[in-house]
Amino acid sequence: MSEKLHISYVVIGAYAAFVLVSSLLVGLLPPFVNRPLCNNDNSESKLSEIIDRQTRDTDQVQPHPNLNERIAQFKQKYPGKIESLSSKYSRKLKVDGYDICPEIINPEPGVLYPWYSPRLPDRYVPIHYDVELFVPEWGLTVYDGFMDMKVDIISDPSSDLDKYILIHAAEEIPLLQFIRDKDGQDVEVDCVGEFNYYKNDYFVIKTKNALNPTNGPLSIEFLFIALLPEYDSGIFEFQFGTPGSESTMLASKFEPIEARNAFPCFDEPRFKPTWSFKIDHPKTTTALFNTPAQSDVPIPTVNNSVQTTFATSKQLPSYLIGMVVFNNDDFVSETLYLPGDIRLNIWARKQFANDALDVLNMTEKIFEGLMDIFREVDDSALPSKIDMFIIPEYPYDAIPHYGLPIFREKDVLFKFSSASERDLQRIALLIAKSLAEFWFGGFATFAWWDELWLQEGLADYIKYRAVDLAFPNWNILQQFITEELIYVLVNDGYPSSHPIYKPINNPYEIEEYFDDVEKSKTAAIFRMVEEEVSFAEMEKALTGYLNAHPWGTAEINKFYEILGTVDKWPAKEFFDRWITQSNYPLLNIRLVEENGKQVIKVTQSRALNSYASIFAGDLLYPSAYNFTWYIPLTCSFGRSESDSSPLERDFYIDQKEFSAEVPNLQPDQKYVWVHCDRKFAGYYATDYTVENWENLGLALKAENRELLPEDRANIIHNLFVNGFTERTSYFQVVDVLSYLTREKDYLPWKTVHKHLSDMAGILDYKEPFLQVSSFFSSMMRKIEADMDLWSPSGIHTEELLKETILSLACRLQDSYCLTKTSELWEGVIPSLLSGTFDPVRLPPFVREIVFNYHVQNTYNVNEWDLILREYENIEDFAERRRLLESLTFTRLPWLLAKLLEEQQEAKLEKIDLFDTIRMMSENPVGREITWDYYRINFRKLVEDFGEDDARLGQMLIDISKTFENEFLFYEVLELVFFY
Repeated sequence: MSEKLHISYVVIGAYAAFVLVSSLLVGLLPPFVNRPLCNNDNSESKLSEIIDRQTRDTDQVQPHPNLNERIAQFKQKYPGKIESLSSKYSRKLKVDGYDICPEIINPEPGVLYPWYSPRLPDRYVPIHYDVELFVPEWGLTVYDGFMDMKVDIISDPSSDLDKYILIHAAEEIPLLQFIRDKDGQDVEVDCVGEFNYYKNDYFVIKTKNALNPTNGPLSIEFLFIALLPEYDSGIFEFQFGTPGSESTMLASKFEPIEARNAFPCFDEPRFKPTWSFKIDHPKTTTALFNTPAQSDVPIPTVNNSVQTTFATSKQLPSYLIGMVVFNNDDFVSETLYLPGDIRLNIWARKQFANDALDVLNMTEKIFEGLMDIFREVDDSALPSKIDMFIIPEYPYDAIPHYGLPIFREKDVLFKFSSASERDLQRIALLIAKSLAEFWFGGFATFAWWDELWLQEGLADYIKYRAVDLAFPNWNILQQFITEELIYVLVNDGYPSSHPIYKPINNPYEIEEYFDDVEKSKTAAIFRMVEEEVSFAEMEKALTGYLNAHPWGTAEINKFYEILGTVDKWPAKEFFDRWITQSNYPLLNIRLVEENGKQVIKVTQSRALNSYASIFAGDLLYPSAYNFTWYIPLTCSFGRSESDSSPLERDFYIDQKEFSAEVPNLQPDQKYVWVHCDRKFAGYYATDYTVENWENLGLALKAENRELLPEDRANIIHNLFVNGFTERTSYFQVVDVLSYLTREKDYLPWKTVHKHLSDMAGILDYKEPFLQVSSFFSSMMRKIEADMDLWSPSGIHTEELLKETILSLACRLQDSYCLTKTSELWEGVIPSLLSGTFDPVRLPPFVREIVFNYHVQNTYNVNEWDLILREYENIEDFAERRRLLESLTFTRLPWLLAKLLEEQQEAKLEKIDLFDTIRMMSENPVGREITWDYYRINFRKLVEDFGEDDARLGQMLIDISKTFENEFLFYEVLELVFFY
């Protein structure tokens, strides 16, 4: 008893320190990664506040020299480049300079100039772009192009401020040629200028006279010239390959607001013109775009170059436009045809052609699943071709350009011989989400970035359906619980979390939207609604939502209208409660007796995983509903631990306090336990009385199969969370979890794995780790004796279960598990020594465990070097990731330092620094090394990757997630506030 008590209090204390630090970090890090920030509120007056600040700080309004000075500086540095545009594009250059609008440099106080807003004015709407882009020979830093915009005028002018036309342009130099009206007559331009503040990035044109709708559509023509950026933004060039045989290619990354870095455009999602694209490139290269190539024609005026003309696109926002240019000798493609004669091409480097075929076949099944889900959606939503491009390096794992999705090699390529079940699931879900965004991003686009959840969340929700249709034996629908739900419930439980919908006050805040709250929480809410109304009804409502505005901007109200109600509540009112409020509800559930009858009492409150702080969401994002949600609640009532037919009832809770009589057809037998949140379908936390927790534990020990695997995962998750937050005693946690010796399903074990791994990350630095390890190791020893955990079964979910149990056993330093890994390692050494490593020698789900924990528990430097050598040479991406992870598991600090040093000096090809830091920071020895590395090299990391790279902020979160004391916390504060 005393041992359990010791574990309970120390674990609570350690974790309380952890969540306090984490809560503060979650509040601090977004401004650190995406600064500067404005405090969010729901008031439209925020724009005036920004304007006031900008008109006061006129010295900050113009960080660039004026346009004429920029042109002069460029001409001096790159003589003849701008002058050459005249002959290249058969255009007459404006050589006498531009009249610069003085009000941009010295604004009149109190005037609400349109460029102060983070959003473009509504008066001008682009309907078509003609773009010609000239790609230089590799290694040349300058590219240029031509843009002709057709722009509608949709309203009459109301003041002189309507003389201004605003277009996004950031890194390139835009050279305005002319503006012409619909009759081809020149529109007189008064002056132009650039405004770059808070990333508004506007090129401003002021016409002599305000224009009317009858003048449109306008033709606005630019030449532009730019340097290929230092970072992976806009259009960029990079090298790949092995030392001595490097190759070069060009790629684009325009999401979210980086198309403006490539060429002038209306860079907002609501503007969806059609695109006609031409790319001039070396004849030894291939160019790809969103649409099929129509012709390749030699360019007479440029030696060894061709012009590829692409078919005109459908209406697409700028962030979904994509292009790549690569050497013909580097990449090959394979093709198959999908239903509807859609050509699906997959492009990969030649040495990975066979691996790409497996990805192609997987993609075919997934896309056919998506076509089945969207079978009633307008056929025009489907692209005529899909070029699935697998790129060697990229800032993100995938970008869903319509018709040209780009995937990073290491995240999508696999070999069946070495890929584990978890690898296959991860890849399939990534592909499914990217392809689903053809519908939820391309066909129907959100209007502004505060509605990003419409794309990210809906695609995340649908991807599980598509993968389930493609691979029904994976049981992937249920795995949403362990893949996403329990993770986002933990992250969304901090006071510093934010609502799904929050206003965007400046472009710096857009990157903050790409997080688990937008994606996983939205998907979880749609899953909760599906449980109430059926997938057929959800499918119908989503189809209507997509068809309501084909190739336009979508309106979620159409979805609400078709769905009608969620149980007793209007759909819009239901969703508003979940989308506009931070965090989620905690339900305190009691089964009591009143007047001889049993009554269920439910109290809802705001679930918080730590104490409130200055970053609490109720301060940044106040609730219009007093943190009260509409909650559909399905509860089961059992008369005994082995009750095989428990009563099931639905309740609909929309008040802080709720009670209802529980009907009982057998009054002589009272209900002794209640479990709510059937199938773990809800997005909320539950807590019960001590007696009810005890009786639920008895039901689990009695192997009551009326509690489904999803229910058992739900019970385990809520036990851990309530233990962390001191709502439930750890006595209760330990007592209930003792049933695990009987557990044979994957979902409960994966839930245990997640929470115990989080706990172990803190307790690695505390004395109680041994007691916690001993308790769970003795339990898992019995399971290891009952199941053949080390041998493959060929059944997908069984191998996931075995991997989960073994990984947890070794993570908790179970002696049998660790000894077994070293025994199995002995069979691997000969193949490593001969350089002919055979991945079939160990099943994939075991191999990662064997490598990691043998390396962790041996101090053999030669073996570590063997793995390093294999890692440097292997081209199997799944195996490469495992080898890298095992390298970070060593407890020899100088080897970890060596790995970082060699990486920093670029001695290792294709190392992913971010993965290395993340993996190494989970090693108790490596955490301090990565933290020192991050602090010492932070300025260099910013120089290498750019201040706007969100991966730098994620790196800090990865390193600091197990910080458990105030000294480390103050070091984080020092870095954040004094950088």
